[in-house]
Amino acid sequence: MKSNALLILISLAFYYSPHYVFGQISSGGTPFTWIGEKSNIEIPSVVMHSIDIGSLKTEDEIDQQSKDMPFRFAYGFNVGLTTANSGKWIVLENGDRLWMLEIESPGAMSLNITFSHFYIPDGSRLFIYSPDKHYKAGAFTSFNNKNHHHLGTVPIPGDKIILEYYEPASVAFAGVLEIETVAHAYRDIFTIAKDFEKGYGDADDCNNDVVCPEAAAWEKQVRSVALITLGNGTRFCTGSLLNNVTNDGTPLFLTANHCTEGQTVSTMVFIFNYQSDICDPDGQGNDGSFDNSISGATILAHTNSPLPGNSTDPMDSDMALLLLSESPPDDYNVFYNGWDNSGDIPSNTTCIHHPEGDVKKITWDFDPPQISGYFDLGGNGGGTTHWRIVNWDDGTTEAGSSGSPLFNENKRVIGQLHGGQASCSFNSNDYYGRLFHSFQFIAQWLDPNNTGATSILGWPGDEDFPIDAGINAIRNIKVSYCEENSIFPEIILVNQGMTPFTSLDIDYFLNNSQLGTFTWTGNLNPSEAEIIGLGEIPLNKAGIQSFSVSIDLAGDGNPGNNDRSKAFYLIRDGIGMVVDLLTDSFAAETAWSIQTKGGYTLASNGPLENNTHYNQVYCVPDTCVDFIILDSFGDGICCGFGEGAYKVTLEDGTLLASGGEFASDEKTEICLPDFHEPPDLDNIANFYPNPVVNVLNVNFIATGLKEVNIRLIDISGKVVMGLTITNPSGKQVINMEKYSQGLYVLDIRSKAGGHQAEKLFVK
Repeated sequence: MKSNALLILISLAFYYSPHYVFGQISSGGTPFTWIGEKSNIEIPSVVMHSIDIGSLKTEDEIDQQSKDMPFRFAYGFNVGLTTANSGKWIVLENGDRLWMLEIESPGAMSLNITFSHFYIPDGSRLFIYSPDKHYKAGAFTSFNNKNHHHLGTVPIPGDKIILEYYEPASVAFAGVLEIETVAHAYRDIFTIAKDFEKGYGDADDCNNDVVCPEAAAWEKQVRSVALITLGNGTRFCTGSLLNNVTNDGTPLFLTANHCTEGQTVSTMVFIFNYQSDICDPDGQGNDGSFDNSISGATILAHTNSPLPGNSTDPMDSDMALLLLSESPPDDYNVFYNGWDNSGDIPSNTTCIHHPEGDVKKITWDFDPPQISGYFDLGGNGGGTTHWRIVNWDDGTTEAGSSGSPLFNENKRVIGQLHGGQASCSFNSNDYYGRLFHSFQFIAQWLDPNNTGATSILGWPGDEDFPIDAGINAIRNIKVSYCEENSIFPEIILVNQGMTPFTSLDIDYFLNNSQLGTFTWTGNLNPSEAEIIGLGEIPLNKAGIQSFSVSIDLAGDGNPGNNDRSKAFYLIRDGIGMVVDLLTDSFAAETAWSIQTKGGYTLASNGPLENNTHYNQVYCVPDTCVDFIILDSFGDGICCGFGEGAYKVTLEDGTLLASGGEFASDEKTEICLPDFHEPPDLDNIANFYPNPVVNVLNVNFIATGLKEVNIRLIDISGKVVMGLTITNPSGKQVINMEKYSQGLYVLDIRSKAGGHQAEKLFVK
């Protein structure tokens, strides 16, 4: 994922798991040499030559500007290595044979290979693994033989891999292995997601994980989307499975034509379920695995990938329909998307994708798209080949998202991503080839019975609910607030069912305490959405907060989309922290964040411009925080490709952190100069006498308080006295003579978040 998305800081859970197995409908098992004393075999090594990373990065910056080039993460060496011209054959005592080869490409983050010839007999097994035996792909067997004799493999971390091929003596023929390409990853795809979690629901939100609650209603469609490795294992795209009218599980796969142009699709690898297994808004989520993958496909049909213009030619929709080499097995638990070729303009759209090859994300636009030509920036050129997303409301797309499906409000595919300009800082102008135009070229596979259907459900288990109210998003809540006393949240209520509804209750909560119920009335037709403001929500306690909503509609058949929550951080007694940063010549690789010790991101920045000076003040709590700076390429910001540097100071110039020479990341703990432990926030003061006649004594027992508000509230709820005390300590005397006899509430609130409310009787 690129840094301009202010990405998730992900710990690679399986990265530290020994003997991690990458599956490609492989038979598993253990390599022959991992057993007993056979691991001491001396293995011949082939070493790749060095590559010019600077030139590759410069080319990538140009390629990624409009997303209509597959995202490149590796350099491909053309090698032509075979069992005859490289490696070592070993004849075992029983006549069985073993062939072994080590491939090294110094400095590679990971290695993967493509075979131009893979055809082995029954009983044979090929494994590919790291020398430390932490990572293993295979076994590949005769089951993986294809008519085209090609095979692609998933990346394995590190700059060395070992190939081990076992062949019994009694085989029907000698196996043939020819390695065409060794892909040297110069971007670390296994830590490419090491970045910052974004908030959800305001202008800076990006790249929502598909396992988070806001994506719950899209769980089936999420299972349809796969990451694709192409370019002989050097590039990434995205695509998705499509259903056909017979619901027979034919593995039809939709992606962008520009992801297949000039590519050997028989060596592409399709990786399903590559997604984080937990939703962690504090930024410590897990990376996914490559365990569910399939190698190889054939192209059934494709259309052109036009240059910018206003074409109305159906052949200019940048579509490719593939047939996977195998159907995904049952344990992959995939879903085949429904589709809609009517050309009707949807009320809102959704995209599920793999930005820059990262774990799966979901993005929403709550407004109708425009019908447009490709890169018709004004949307008025008269072209009809594409859907133009004018502005994403939540999330974005990036290089690597190419080919990802665009869904209408009924969760049917209506197109695939061609390219565009959208990013987290400029979230406009993405273009999807329209299925309306493409369908005539692929109807024979999607509608083999010639039914004339213009829209079908997905398979298996897709259904429409007669009544289905859902919360699409919580809006108007920022990641953090400094010294604010209230928020004004909004929700997007959507009718995802088949019948209108006219009223429902919306319960809303702060930190799991219900604040109230809003009864909405109106008339929401199927596929329509409405933004509903919930009014002012007072804020008291400092720190991380959770605002949540729940809707209740009689007869709702799909309760999975009825609840949403949004976290934010409230800062009291904040301090200004200055981040001063000069970027290098590859600023798209750089991102930074300020995080609490609990891992919550208070501030972050991206995308960044090359060789640009940034200087901005951020509000942080008077406590200890971490400043984290990342470089996705792993070469820091100071040396070799520009003179980047950073420093973090207080507003008075006090230096807190600085640097620029690091590898992939650098973290500095910053404890601010006047940091103190917070007081007991629920024990601010005691008061006497009670009942009171003329004078009330308020004795402050909490220390370190900077500001306290005292209010006297009568039984009708009216505030009859308000008093603000700065730096309170000791005893405060309050004259009570002017207040009428009766029962009151004495409400005491500290700026740090403490709150007391106790009964007081005035005589």
